[in-house]
Amino acid sequence: SAMSEAGLKPNIPTLFLSECVLVYMQALHGNSIIEWAASTISEAPAAMVVYEQCNPDDRFGKVMVDNLMRRGCPLLSIHDFPSMDSQRERFLSRGWDQCAIADMNKVYDKYLDCKDVERIQRLELLD
Repeated sequence: SAMSEAGLKPNIPTLFLSECVLVYMQALHGNSIIEWAASTISEAPAAMVVYEQCNPDDRFGKVMVDNLMRRGCPLLSIHDFPSMDSQRERFLSRGWDQCAIADMNKVYDKYLDCKDVERIQRLELLD
């Protein structure tokens, strides 16, 4: 297959990264990618790190969804998987044995070094 020709091997630990990708697809296409990633590395550990928009119905989410829609960039599956719990279930029901989820507040508080957070907060916001 094209992936094996590109060097993907089912016996080598693999990390799949997806940053703001799946939410722009129809759910069935994103689900297919999740299932493919869960089954492709069959002989070694694999993980998938995903950063996605969620919570389309809170105040911030409504503005975000509307803004992106007006710019021609609709979040096609955000209402199919609107919450972190629904995202967790999405992965667990598509071949992943485990799914750990954290929002950016938790990442900042638990996983990032305080000095890095201070440096990041001094940067000009892009979004």
